Amino acid sequence: MIARAHDVDCVGAWARLMVFGEFTPFPERRYAAGGAFLRGQGQGRVRAVHGLDVVGRDLGHLITDARLPQIGHEKAKSYEGEGYILLRHPETRVVEDALRHIVSTVRVELG
Repeated sequence: MIARAHDVDCVGAWARLMVFGEFTPFPERRYAAGGAFLRGQGQGRVRAVHGLDVVGRDLGHLITDARLPQIGHEKAKSYEGEGYILLRHPETRVVEDALRHIVSTVRVELG
């Protein structure tokens, strides 16, 4: 999220710090950033994912990264669930509203 919010390469910054001992402070935050984790309820494998077409249509311009649930995959054991969608926009309210839209629209069906 820091990389998205500040529009920087955090991995590159970490590598320069580890290899050369150099760190350049990040510029001021330019964006609000947030992530919606896509978790299925229940047990089993991912059978279907509903609502991604709506979210893509409505919010595609805000999405910076996504790892979408894959049909047939076992229920994830991590807190991230079966996938995620990351967003950013200069206005915090836009990101908050978009995250609410994602979590109320996307449904991961397990079975």
